Amino acid sequence: MAVRSPVSAVISMMMALGLGTVSGCGHADRPGGRPPGTAALSFLPEVAVPDLVGRHLDAAQREAQGLGLVLSPKGISPLSVCRPDELCRIFAVRPAAGTRLAWGAEVEVSFLTAAESRFYQTHSRMPRVVGRSGAWAAVVFRPVMGLVDVITQPERGLLRGTDRVLVQSPQPGAPLVIGQPVKLTVGENRGTRPCGVRWWC
Repeated sequence: MAVRSPVSAVISMMMALGLGTVSGCGHADRPGGRPPGTAALSFLPEVAVPDLVGRHLDAAQREAQGLGLVLSPKGISPLSVCRPDELCRIFAVRPAAGTRLAWGAEVEVSFLTAAESRFYQTHSRMPRVVGRSGAWAAVVFRPVMGLVDVITQPERGLLRGTDRVLVQSPQPGAPLVIGQPVKLTVGENRGTRPCGVRWWC
């Protein structure tokens, strides 16, 4: 009858519990059948989301990285891009500041480019666009053009080759919320025969 030494007995028990191999190299990365790496991360302390509202995007990214969080920047529209040489400011964070997350968790931040920031500083309320030309509206809303939906339709009452904004949403003077969609209906006279509600022949 073989007599096991204390060391061999420990190794045999580890193999039976799935905690090691014959060579003695423990599989500490898979306790309880968890994916590789989760055991190590589970021992790291939780991280509180910092208050990033109003911060520059590049500075916020460095701070988040130092804390062990992953920053996920998001513009107000698909056309919003923060250039490397641009100071973009964060206006919203999700989850909120103070929320405790696991190390390596993702934090979504919404930012404004410099041009977008100037637009909202100038237009805290929706300007009156009805009666203006489409070109005028294009200049005003150029910084946030990704939020503007324009519908055109024939308008016989206009001079040939001109256009005018007929309908707008939000209404003039309404508070303009950051990221809020804008809808404009533009009537135009192209000088040809209209063959439908929105098309010219």
